[in-house]
Amino acid sequence: MGRVEESYEEEKSDNEECVIELNGYFTFKDHLGFSKEEYSKLSNTEKAAIQIMSVSKYSDNILLLMNMNNEFRNQANAAAEYIVSTAEEDEMVVRGAILSCTHGNRNIRLDACKSHGVYRKGNPVMTCKDCKVGENIYDFGACGNGKFEPVYYDNIAPHPNETAINKEGRLRYKCYPLVGKKWGFGPAALRSTVFGDILQGAYEVQDEDKQRELAEESAKILKTGFVDEYVEILMKKYNLLCVYGGVITVEENLEVEEEDEEKNIEYVEEDNWLKLYYNPTGLGDGRSVLKHPRAANLDWGMEEELKGEHNIDWFETSSPAHDYIEQKGGVFDAHKLDNGLYVDSQGRYWVAVGPNVVNPNHSNAKSNKRIDVSEVFPGTKLDIKVQCEKEGENYGEIFYIPAVVGDVKEHSYPDGLYQTGEPFCKELKSVPSNPNTVEFIGYGIEQKVYQENEKSKSCINITNNYRIMEIIVYDGEFNY
Repeated sequence: MGRVEESYEEEKSDNEECVIELNGYFTFKDHLGFSKEEYSKLSNTEKAAIQIMSVSKYSDNILLLMNMNNEFRNQANAAAEYIVSTAEEDEMVVRGAILSCTHGNRNIRLDACKSHGVYRKGNPVMTCKDCKVGENIYDFGACGNGKFEPVYYDNIAPHPNETAINKEGRLRYKCYPLVGKKWGFGPAALRSTVFGDILQGAYEVQDEDKQRELAEESAKILKTGFVDEYVEILMKKYNLLCVYGGVITVEENLEVEEEDEEKNIEYVEEDNWLKLYYNPTGLGDGRSVLKHPRAANLDWGMEEELKGEHNIDWFETSSPAHDYIEQKGGVFDAHKLDNGLYVDSQGRYWVAVGPNVVNPNHSNAKSNKRIDVSEVFPGTKLDIKVQCEKEGENYGEIFYIPAVVGDVKEHSYPDGLYQTGEPFCKELKSVPSNPNTVEFIGYGIEQKVYQENEKSKSCINITNNYRIMEIIVYDGEFNY
């Protein structure tokens, strides 16, 4: 890939109408990085894919960068073959659909923090804008699987810092999707936002009844702004392009009826105590609090052991959370599991979180006083959203762990989102940093040996099998 000052003039003389300049690199406007001679040697499949992915606006670096390396030919083939093989698939995609990436080493599920108000058999219908990393799409494990390998650009799209082992047992950089602004199908010109019109993939759908149904569903997702904008519903045949060369596709839509018949369950249980729900447990959509970038991914859960500091019934009868709820006219609902952890009658785990998780308006300034528990509204319902990292049947599955606020993490200054070791109160001493996000409250919490010749650890260590993604706060929903 040449620099402009080195090869621009020579190329311009042969292809005067085709060459443009972008970010100090050159590419060919008509054929996405291929000269006319090279283009003539491509297969029909490759040519078709290149036309499908042709860019009309060269400010779209996500699309353009894919085409600025030799490996794009392989990506074009993969995308074209996928599009041809799924040309008859025109069903709407719902939350929980399985996604795959040409470069990935595992499949993931498409997620949504909140619905758009349109449902199919109780499952939220997704839109083409549901492609935010960390909210809708997560990593596909290691990036590179032998068949497809990424290409990194030092100044534009450098490789991630973290590494991972791929399916072949080889070391690769960890997947970090850098994708465009929306899912698409067909020429890139048709991937731009459509105002005042209902696209909805109708240009691919020949059936008039199907077109009418898509238009009706689209109208339910009308966004209000300076102009009316109809957001396209995500269809199964659409794909998403990653700057590192990956083509992300919908491998399998959620089969609602079949899954309900086979599972007919709300949650799975691990280690005889940790309940992991397939769906959010609050009544409303909830407010998303993403994991802090410096907080631990796996070692996110710790114990708050009350034994040795308080009486056995202190939390249930005399704790600040108990007193706060009683003063509000509620009944404090807490009992111990066999492993010593506290839950309420709904099975929610009593936990401590940083003050700004529950109260975004909490000051990030130091204070002469300790944080009052009333500032975090004890009894507030939470969901701890996690993704399974343990090999097996549930690998990559998204789960929700139900919790309820019972205490505040004082040593979470200045962000108030995770354990930094630094207290908000000036009178307290700093403690060693342990970047956890949630502490499970208990008395006499069980210690276990999980592996042979290993020291005993708290039973909460089982949560390390799950990567924390966010906490969903159900503001105004209480357990009393």
